[in-house]
Amino acid sequence: MKALSSVRILFPVLFICVLISADLHALETPVIINRGEATKLATPSQVEFVFKREFGGERLSEAVAGCEAYRHAALALIRESELQPADIHMSPVVLRSSCLAGSSIALQFSMAAFNGPSGAELLAALCDKMTDLAATLNASLDGPSFSTAQAATVEADAVARATENAFPHAEAISDALKSTIFAIEKVEILEVTWEQHPEEQYGETAQIACTAKVEVTYMLTTQ
Repeated sequence: MKALSSVRILFPVLFICVLISADLHALETPVIINRGEATKLATPSQVEFVFKREFGGERLSEAVAGCEAYRHAALALIRESELQPADIHMSPVVLRSSCLAGSSIALQFSMAAFNGPSGAELLAALCDKMTDLAATLNASLDGPSFSTAQAATVEADAVARATENAFPHAEAISDALKSTIFAIEKVEILEVTWEQHPEEQYGETAQIACTAKVEVTYMLTTQ
């Protein structure tokens, strides 16, 4: 008797996932983007001069030894002079290449004696002394470079003023669009720079200038 073969029938189960999506995109708030710039003058509180010198040799160890000897001799000469800087900063020996080493010495002086009617003459005398010292040290000289102890405050004031200066043109555009600015979405600081010798300054004391540039995004009311 022939055996009956059994047939197994599989009924696959189909899972259907129904994704229900809702349109959650709200209307975007219109914006105006405008840039502002402002410059803030500041009276410098210190002036800096930097002496730089490099040493070479057939071997790098010779260049380093020469640089180390120079550092000690230069520091002793500065301290024994009548210059009396407010602060002295000396860099470590820096290896410039496989046979070259260098170092720099920065002298900082208070600007208290130079911020006045005769300040330019007194400062010129100090610069002459720095030139003579550079020749004695056989070093290159950078400076004078001016700075202020109130740099953070001056920069913040310049940024705030630049932000204010961005508003009038943005407001004019919003008026033309028959809309109204109701909030600031964001303020991006593009750059903050210092200028040693600004042209537009007045008075008996030379000043330095901090310029800030910002980009402001304003939110407008919708019609």
